[in-house]
Amino acid sequence: MHSILVFTLSELFPFRPILYNQAIMCSHEKFKRTVASWYIKRMDHMLGLDIGGTGIKAAIVNVNSGKLLTERLKVLTPLPATPAAIVEVVKDIVLKFGWEGPIGCGFPAQIKKGVCLTANNIDESWIGIHLEEFFENAIGNKFCILNDADAAVVAELRYGALKNFDGRAIMLTIGTGIGSALVEAGTIIKGLELGSMFMSNGVMLEEFASNKTRKEEELDWEQWAMRLKQVLAYLENILNPDLFIIGGGISKKTKAYEEYLKDSPPYKPALLHNAAGVIGGAAYAYKCLSKSVN
Repeated sequence: MHSILVFTLSELFPFRPILYNQAIMCSHEKFKRTVASWYIKRMDHMLGLDIGGTGIKAAIVNVNSGKLLTERLKVLTPLPATPAAIVEVVKDIVLKFGWEGPIGCGFPAQIKKGVCLTANNIDESWIGIHLEEFFENAIGNKFCILNDADAAVVAELRYGALKNFDGRAIMLTIGTGIGSALVEAGTIIKGLELGSMFMSNGVMLEEFASNKTRKEEELDWEQWAMRLKQVLAYLENILNPDLFIIGGGISKKTKAYEEYLKDSPPYKPALLHNAAGVIGGAAYAYKCLSKSVN
């Protein structure tokens, strides 16, 4: 004689990440949507990932407050940054957190319909890969992936320097390269790769003023700030933003260069600094999953 176990959804609450992953693989659509909806409504935290050209960062984030619930883990990006190498690092990170649920991830490339189109700071073998499918197949968790600068601006819009801002803003994430995101009245205009633009001096924007360039050319803070000022003026002439947000790794050093930007176009440092990508990835996943069950 077979025994039948009956659980209420509330009794299964401690197992919600595992239950979610099992539900999304279920062929019964009504059950899948019921469990996924229940999970999302009760889930106030997500694992956020920020894959960059130099480092891969991760933390569990409270998506209501934008606060990190764990220490932010950082692992060096493997060289070469191939799909096989990066996915092994991500697997290890997921295991270290013991995370069974969905994952939000910022990725350093232009993405269209889920497919990687560019690879300025990662291996070119990423081009043409459908990112969410690739990570889901390799790791087993549900992935929600967006451009890394877009992830950072999601965080600044929801929790940071752009909260309640209603104008046009450009966020620059300055690190190994220069990522960019354009916001118009709270809406992100995706697919902007300003770092790949060539300035009037014939030099690519991110090769002229990235943090990597500052270190390689041994620029002092005043010299580098003069370059950043040129970049801001150049972009202001083209896109006429009301405000620039300076994020990425360089945002931790604002006090070192802010005195040299006094007469630059209007800007603010990112309030969430270099954690914005992780926080925005988590918030983006929560938003995507919420939409998928409504």
